[in-house]
Amino acid sequence: MTTSNKIGLHAKLHAAADAEKSGDLKKAVQMYRAALKQDQLNVRAYSRLMIIFRKQKNYQAELKIITKAIEHHQEANLAELAADEDVRSLKSTTKALAQKLGLLDEKGIPIYQADYLSTWKKRAETVRKKISSAKSRT
Repeated sequence: MTTSNKIGLHAKLHAAADAEKSGDLKKAVQMYRAALKQDQLNVRAYSRLMIIFRKQKNYQAELKIITKAIEHHQEANLAELAADEDVRSLKSTTKALAQKLGLLDEKGIPIYQADYLSTWKKRAETVRKKISSAKSRT
């Protein structure tokens, strides 16, 4: 990411935070989404969008952004692993060991992840339950 992109991203995040503080959640959502177009792995933008949707009780939108965040981060992690030459050379010999030790899930993805990914996955389950509960009431 170039310096000009970082400045633009920082400005978008700052503007979004200001809009959120002033209560202009529509503008905040627009600015956080603009930040994500520039940096699709921005944890802060995803987290703030999740919080805004949660406060609005817009669980469908919250679940959609959680799912998108998890997908983008997992794809980035897999791409990073695939690009790492050392990992590729060791992959065949260590994958079986890692699976036996319970360090990989059934898709071969490492179980131990960044804290925010674990938090997002737990929140996604909670939101799914809220959506399911709301549907059963209607």
